[in-house]
Amino acid sequence: MKPNYSIPLLIGLSVVNPVSLQANTIDDDVLITQSPRQYECTPNGVEPNVSGSILAGGYYCYVPISAGKVIGIAPNFDFMGCRNYASGFCPANSDNVTVTTDEVTKKVYYKFSSGDKFLLQ
Repeated sequence: MKPNYSIPLLIGLSVVNPVSLQANTIDDDVLITQSPRQYECTPNGVEPNVSGSILAGGYYCYVPISAGKVIGIAPNFDFMGCRNYASGFCPANSDNVTVTTDEVTKKVYYKFSSGDKFLLQ
């Protein structure tokens, strides 16, 4: 069984919720974060970059589902009231996250519009 580590993050003089870390299965000396990471679909692509993501027409970003599970979304046009949540993100579900398959490669992607923010875990 791999060891788990909990490291408190200090911002200014206050302690923020600890980030859970777990030893990587490839090398016990390498630690990887288990916290969700925030991304944004921009006219230049996904920022920060997600390996295998595709920009289409400068307006849509396609992120391979192999990059992780989308657990939250803050659409550019907040028609669902996501900004009313304390985090600013709505929980991801089939109503607000589109999954599509590339007919040529058969790869499966999440589809986001420019300005959409999302959390991957």
